[in-house]
Amino acid sequence: MGLLDHADITFGTTDTGGSFAVVNSDLPQARTILASAGFTPHEYQGQLLYQLPLGSSPARHLNAVAQAYNTLLRYTPDIAYLCTPPLHGPDEPAQNPDVEIHLPSPIVTATARQPQVHEVLTRYGWQPAGALGHHVYVLPDEMSDSDRLGVVVMTKANLYAIGTSVRVDCGIPCLTANSLSGRARPPALASFAAGLAARLPGDWSLDYQRHDTWADRLRRADRIWTAGESRPSLALHTLEDAVLHGTDGLQLNIVNHRASRFLVCPLIPADVHEDAADRIPAPPVIGTHADPRRAAWRVTDRLLPHYLAATRDARRTTTRTRHQPRTAPQPTAAQPPSPRHR
Repeated sequence: MGLLDHADITFGTTDTGGSFAVVNSDLPQARTILASAGFTPHEYQGQLLYQLPLGSSPARHLNAVAQAYNTLLRYTPDIAYLCTPPLHGPDEPAQNPDVEIHLPSPIVTATARQPQVHEVLTRYGWQPAGALGHHVYVLPDEMSDSDRLGVVVMTKANLYAIGTSVRVDCGIPCLTANSLSGRARPPALASFAAGLAARLPGDWSLDYQRHDTWADRLRRADRIWTAGESRPSLALHTLEDAVLHGTDGLQLNIVNHRASRFLVCPLIPADVHEDAADRIPAPPVIGTHADPRRAAWRVTDRLLPHYLAATRDARRTTTRTRHQPRTAPQPTAAQPPSPRHR
C-alpha cells in the first residue's frame, strides 16, 4: 500500500471520510487495542486493514482514533497519523480543505488553495511543480518512501498548528462487504501470495491452484528443493498451494503451515537435474506470518540469496554432467602365464 507500509502503524482517512489503521509490525497487542476502540478487521490487498463501522459519527471517529493512538504509543513510537478530522457526516457533502495531499500516485503531490502555506510546504522540502498545475507541489525524486511519509506527517501537523485545514488522500476505500467477523483471520493463501509477489525484488507472477487430489498436490511438491524425504510432509497440509514465478527460472512454492503462518519453499528450477540439486546444500524453507510485508523482508534477506547461489552451483554441475565425454571402458591387458604353468 505504498507509503502506508513504512511505519509500524498508520492511521488515516478513507475515501468516504471513515477512519482506518494499518499494522505493519509484529505487535500482538495492536489487534486487541484496535478492537477495543471499535475498529473491525478487513482484508485489503493481502493485508489486514482496520476500519471503524460505516456511519460512525464524527465524534466517534475522533474518540476511537485518539483512544487507539494513545494506547499504542506504549508499545511503539513509530505511528504515522494521517487522519483528517471528519467535519461532515456520511450523508453530507465534503468540504474542500486548504491543502490536499495525494499519496496513491507514484508522485506524492500537495495542492495548496491558499498562497500563505507556501512557506510551510517549502520548509519541508516540497517543490512547486508548474507542469502539474497552479499551486501544486511535489517531493524530490531522490527522497525515500520512508522520508516522504515523515515529510507528509510533519507537513500536516504544522499546517494544522497554524489553523490550515489539510486532507491526506490515502487511496483507501470504505470496506464493508468483506469484514472479517469475530477473530481477525489471516489473509487467504492466494491473497497472501499476491501481496508477497508485489513486494519481492524483480518481477514475480502468481499461479494459485486448489488441487482435486493429494496426488496432484504431491506432483507439484516433488520439486521442492529440500531433502527428498521431507517433500511429502511439506505438501500434506491442504490441497491448495501457490507458486510464484520469478526471473531466470526461480520459483517459490507457498503452502499453508499452521494458524496465521505460511511456508515459502524454493523449487528446483526446470533446467536443473535433481541429481545435481542433491549434491548442493539446499536453500532454506522459510516459515512466515501472514503479513506480506514482513514475509517479503524474510524471503529477500534469508531465502533468495541462498536460492540464487544454490541455483548457480547446481546449474554448473548440471552443465558439467551433460558435457562430460563418455569414454568406453578400456580392455584389460592379458597377463602372461605364470612361470609354474609354462
